Amino acid sequence: ARDDIDALAMRLLQQACDPTRVAVDLLAPRLLPFDVIARVAETQPALLCLGAVVPGGVPHLRYLCKQLRARFPSLPLVVGCWGAPEPVAETVELLRADGLDHIGTTLQTTRDHIMHVCQLVASQRTLLSEEGMHGPDNSGA
Repeated sequence: ARDDIDALAMRLLQQACDPTRVAVDLLAPRLLPFDVIARVAETQPALLCLGAVVPGGVPHLRYLCKQLRARFPSLPLVVGCWGAPEPVAETVELLRADGLDHIGTTLQTTRDHIMHVCQLVASQRTLLSEEGMHGPDNSGA
C-alpha cells in the first residue's frame, strides 16, 4: 500500500478473505520497495498480494512488481487494481504487459484470485511432498 487509501482497500480485502483458508499479513503503508523486498525475503510468503487504488500509485505498483518478480521469480503475485474504470483498464493492460496474470479489478475478484492461487500453491506443495516421499515417477515409457 502506497498511502492510507491503498491501506484501507487492503484491509477491506483482508476482511473479504476467509481466515480459515488464508492468513493475510498487511504491511504498513508507505514502505519503500527495499523494505517490502526485505520483508518478503524474511517471511517467505506462499504468495504476495499488492494493491492500489488508481489512478494514484500506478508507477510505484509497477516498479514494486518488477522488483519483486526479479528477486523472487517463483513467488506468485496477485495484484488488486481498484478505482475508476478508465484508469483501471489502462493499468491492467500495463500490468499484463509486465507479465502479471492474477489481477483483480474489484475486491471480490482480487479475493478470488488469491483463493485460486492458494489452491495452486497447495497443490504444488502436495505434489512436491509426494515426489519427495516416493521419488520421481520413473514408470513412464
